Amino acid sequence: MDQEEIKRIKNINIKLTNLILNINYIDIVNGLDFNNCNKELVILNKKINNQFGESELKLFSNMIDSNAKDYGNNITKYYVKLKHIFSTIFNITGNNIIIDDAILNIPFDISNCLPDIRYIYETKYDYDKDKFVLDDNNNYNIDLTNFCSFFFKNKKKYHYSNININNVNNEKLNTDRKIFESYFKNYTFYTTLLVQNIKKTHCELLKIINDFFDFSNENDIYHIKNILDIVLIDKMIEKIRTEIIAYFFNIENIYKKTIHFFRLSVMDIYCKTAETRIKLLT
Repeated sequence: MDQEEIKRIKNINIKLTNLILNINYIDIVNGLDFNNCNKELVILNKKINNQFGESELKLFSNMIDSNAKDYGNNITKYYVKLKHIFSTIFNITGNNIIIDDAILNIPFDISNCLPDIRYIYETKYDYDKDKFVLDDNNNYNIDLTNFCSFFFKNKKKYHYSNININNVNNEKLNTDRKIFESYFKNYTFYTTLLVQNIKKTHCELLKIINDFFDFSNENDIYHIKNILDIVLIDKMIEKIRTEIIAYFFNIENIYKKTIHFFRLSVMDIYCKTAETRIKLLT
């Protein structure tokens, strides 16, 4: 086996996988589109065939599928599949990747993503500030405390902007439970359930790709060191597909209910606030 050929194959793999791991939002969207994937297949196929001689193409192709006859096309399909795989994953997890000790991670530490609806609780008019403010007996702090207590499963209170969704409680929630007595408590329940499902899928997808790929960070150049054969690629795709189908099957209804109860809670709270404002101003 020619070591120079192996070195050239490794270098091409580094360049291509580095491009895949660093795709931007537009590339992610294109990577989800099969028509775009087919266009890239044609373009990349020409480049691959121009880069290698026949013996190198055969050696490279055999690493993926020893039964393939069209070496260039076999290699090209491998990397287009990789782009589609990572586009699918990054579309859910984001692409703020970190590679350390051959492990790829995408942080789920996200704050300031929950809406703060403080304004709709403000019933007292402050003439010095010329605006409505919270009165001493407001329900805002009560609801915020209850939200944090349920979301984190502890009594510590945070502002909505400081709620890190990575710290959502891991307790399995009963999705068949009876409806809560208030719209806001229902919103709290479904928000927690929504974040739990997103985090679960996020972690599962990262686990799958880390089980199959050997990631590397050499001088801040992210790439995948190993080249998978077709059997492992298909096995990985099946695992990812199963996870994503389950994700979208579960998430759609939970998301709709989260939005539904958020809207109802805002309307309910603001109606009560409006009534109180009118009484205080008349």
